[in-house]
Amino acid sequence: MKHGYSPTRTDADHEYIRKFFRELESREGSDISRVLDRLRKYRNQADYEDTLKNPPYVVEWTIMGAENILEKIDNLSVTDDAS
Repeated sequence: MKHGYSPTRTDADHEYIRKFFRELESREGSDISRVLDRLRKYRNQADYEDTLKNPPYVVEWTIMGAENILEKIDNLSVTDDAS
């Protein structure tokens, strides 16, 4: 699987993917994990807790955060297991 992560295709993947990137020994992996944690926090505030403050800022930040994650994944120096 690309970058060494094999999804379980269950709800647990939300936690496992953050842990996977956190445990990579790279700045990119650590950055990805932090952004995923923040995205999760915002989603929980919006969907479950009804405590989201400044939604326009959060929308802008989450779009930029997601774009940042995709860019960092493309630049990861982790080898592709399929190679």
